[in-house]
Amino acid sequence: MPFFAHPIGRVDSASLRAAAGIVGIEVYNSVCDHLTGQGYARVHWDESLAAGARLWGLAVDDCHGYVNEEGFGFVMVRTQKLDEASILAALRIGAFYASTGPAITDLRITTDEHGQPALLVRCSSCRHITFYGAGPTGGVLQPNPASKSARL
Repeated sequence: MPFFAHPIGRVDSASLRAAAGIVGIEVYNSVCDHLTGQGYARVHWDESLAAGARLWGLAVDDCHGYVNEEGFGFVMVRTQKLDEASILAALRIGAFYASTGPAITDLRITTDEHGQPALLVRCSSCRHITFYGAGPTGGVLQPNPASKSARL
């Protein structure tokens, strides 16, 4: 199940999309972020989504002997079993989220005070949560400390 690792400076988004069998992209890499300041592949992912590619996004540490680069990017999967087959199946269908901080405990579509669809997120403390989507379909959630949740 191929994911394209740390694409910044290595490939443009059109070439990434043209790669055979690519399932996703590493959208955050802590080593690249801390060593070169190029750990985020936001533009690559956004351009790919806008062009119609369905690529999953991973956030990872990619530690190959670096010190103090661990614990910044991670992937949480939704699965009944913690075995390799179940984890890979969850990754394959997109039953996961990538994060550089908050751990999400609840995520659901609800309605706002005007009856419009809204996204409700409950998570560990954070400054904000950014949801990426094609063009303007993403958004940034600011936490509501009183309810320990945020709405988009």
